[in-house]
Amino acid sequence: MLDRLPHLVALGAGRLPIGDAALARIARLDELHTLVLSKVPAAPDPLARLGALRRLERLYLDQTHADDRVLAALGCPDTLRVLHLEGSEVSDAGIPALHALGELEELTIGDTRMHGAIADLSAWAAAAHAVADRPRPHRPGAARARARPSLVALDLSATEIRDPSPLAALPRLRTLGVAQTHLSPAGAAVVKRLAARGVEVVR
Repeated sequence: MLDRLPHLVALGAGRLPIGDAALARIARLDELHTLVLSKVPAAPDPLARLGALRRLERLYLDQTHADDRVLAALGCPDTLRVLHLEGSEVSDAGIPALHALGELEELTIGDTRMHGAIADLSAWAAAAHAVADRPRPHRPGAARARARPSLVALDLSATEIRDPSPLAALPRLRTLGVAQTHLSPAGAAVVKRLAARGVEVVR
C-alpha cells in the first residue's frame, strides 16, 4: 500500500508490528513530514534507514529500540523540530547527534540510557548559538529562526539531571519536564525561577 502513496506527508504507525520490509518502504517516502512509530518493536538497524527521510519535521520513536546509531543516521538536521525518544535505547553517546539538530524545538528523552551527559545542559545553549552560522535552504521565516534557535519543550524526566541552571540560556523554553528527577537545592531554585519566568514545569 505504501508504494501507492509516494506523496504521503504524514504516517501514524504506532504500536504496529512493522517489519524490516515495511520500514524500508517508509524510508522511501521522501515527502514525509510527520512519522509516528511509537512502541514499534523494530530493531535499531532497520530504524536507522529512516535517515533517508530528509524532510521530517516530527518524529516519534518513543518506547522503541531506537539507539545511538538511529540518532546518528538522521538526515534532517535543518527540518526536524519534534523528536520523542523517551523509553528508547539512546545513550550518552547520542548527545552529539542531538546537538546537531539545529531546529529542534521539542525533545523528550526521559527513561533512556542517557545519564551523566544529558545533565550537561550547557551544550544545548552552545548548540543553539552555533547553528546560526550553518548554511540552510531558504524558506519563509528562516532569518528569524536563525536569529533565535532554541528548544521550546524539553522533557528530562527520569534522568540524572541535578541542576538545570544552563536552561536559563534557552530564551524560548516554555515547557520543562522534571518528573522522577532528584534536583539539588540549587536545581530546585532554578526550576522555581524558570516557572516564575513563565516556563511550564511538569513534575
